Amino acid sequence: TDDDGSCTYPSGCDNECGSTAEVDECGECGGDGIDEGACDCDGNVDLGCGCGEVAPSGCDNECGSTAVEDDCGVCNGDGSSCLASLGLGAFDASGSLDVTYDFGGPVAGFQFDVTGLALTGASGGAAGDAGLTVSVGGATVLGFSFDNSEIPAGSGTLTTLAFSSVTAGSTDLSLGNFGAVTDASGNVYTTSASGSVDHGDPDCAGTYYGDAVVDECGECGGDGIDEGACDCDGNVNDCAGECGGSSVVDECGECGGDGAAEGFDCAGNCTDAATCGSVALSYGAVTDLSAEILYSSNFDIGGFQFDT
Repeated sequence: TDDDGSCTYPSGCDNECGSTAEVDECGECGGDGIDEGACDCDGNVDLGCGCGEVAPSGCDNECGSTAVEDDCGVCNGDGSSCLASLGLGAFDASGSLDVTYDFGGPVAGFQFDVTGLALTGASGGAAGDAGLTVSVGGATVLGFSFDNSEIPAGSGTLTTLAFSSVTAGSTDLSLGNFGAVTDASGNVYTTSASGSVDHGDPDCAGTYYGDAVVDECGECGGDGIDEGACDCDGNVNDCAGECGGSSVVDECGECGGDGAAEGFDCAGNCTDAATCGSVALSYGAVTDLSAEILYSSNFDIGGFQFDT
């Protein structure tokens, strides 16, 4: 049948006479639907991370973030960007020592102390590559930039120190009284500096890595007993083999002997008439059958023998 406007035919979702009520998007008959500003039928709103989700959070303002700033002020950082460390690397006793680095950010200047060496200069390394000027004075090493050049974050050899001698039993790296590592804006890194090289004991002349030794005569760097000598005083062995002895070979070739007796040679022959006497023989009268032998002697003759 046709609807004639009477209440015979209720209408709308509420089934009321003359009703035009409809079920809204939230399933409510005659409802207003989702509230203005809301994103669902429960009245939730979208704060940027989805309907009903919490608003962006954390230091990075991201949805669901729990990020916080680290000790260096970096959001969600690992705390390393404001850290710097210095150490000692390769050592060459002939005159060089590497200084190593690990920088969390760019560096434009540094200062530290190295003891135990007579420093003469510094060169090379990341500081040289970046155009920094590095100077030494006493035990202090200073690196700086005239144009704000910076060493990039990273690690490696910072500079190579030159030295003329080792002055102590160990070489130690420290920040000293005024040591620091800074960026181009003058911000100071949290810096640690450590490292040591043990040089051992010096030689007898006080030189580290030297080769001087005490010789057999107790002299540092000496040549020992002279060639041909038998002791450190320069004495030689006498003919009897006694070091520094007084025995000598006499005129007869005997070690420590008294030599030939006065007036005699080494064979016992008389060589001095005044000592052992003298005899002179000569011819006297000579005939065809005989010859007279004359003599002259200053001592008694007990026998004689001669040739004619």
